[in-house]
Amino acid sequence: TAARAVGARTRAIMPVHLYGNRAAAPDVGVAIVDDAAQAVGADLPVVHGVTSAVSCYPTKTWGAAGDGGFVLADDPEVLDRVRWLGSHGMLKGIAHWHESVDGVVGRNTRLDAIQAAVLLAIAPHLPAWVAARRAHAAEYDAALPASVRPLPRDVGSPVHQYIVRVPERDRVLAALQRDGVGAMAYYPWTLGQQPVLRDGRARITDTPVADRLAPELLALPVHERLTGAEREQVIASLWRAVGA
Repeated sequence: TAARAVGARTRAIMPVHLYGNRAAAPDVGVAIVDDAAQAVGADLPVVHGVTSAVSCYPTKTWGAAGDGGFVLADDPEVLDRVRWLGSHGMLKGIAHWHESVDGVVGRNTRLDAIQAAVLLAIAPHLPAWVAARRAHAAEYDAALPASVRPLPRDVGSPVHQYIVRVPERDRVLAALQRDGVGAMAYYPWTLGQQPVLRDGRARITDTPVADRLAPELLALPVHERLTGAEREQVIASLWRAVGA
């Protein structure tokens, strides 16, 4: 649990609202920074903490034309610090005057004007896109083979990914891909298996649920441009792959 992971060096907890599902709100006595990258379009509030980070990578439901993202917060001071850090430490109207924020040097991580314009232009389409994803998910739910189970979804989930648990995931995934179905494994390895976190001070070992689920999870196409005929092709290919 989050409480067991908190130690003397812990400065913040980041709940990840994965696939659009709302992560539990940890009560651990430290700052909370939400990762809401996959939660755009959710009916229920997902923000637990002082800030929320949103990714606008092109594969996201609200995706830009390139890399991008932004931070949400109610506290003007927090937002000022974010702008400061993202703009070379320049925020006081003095050109080329760089300061640090609590000893942290700013960097160039601004959302550029072109990506901002793209996001504003497509924002009105988000409700229809989320509705299409939910409709695809409902059709999948009703048509899955008995051996394939959908991962539980929150009521009002934006269905950023449609995830199922399937035995022999890698074999089934290969069969789908041979049929031209753009299925993916999200995510094939747990944090504890990642080389950057496997050793040293950041070592992560206690993830039994993730370890159990990682070899089973499979993402089926659910994007808003998926047609009904394409969805039926996915379902037919999945039935052939699992054989039941």
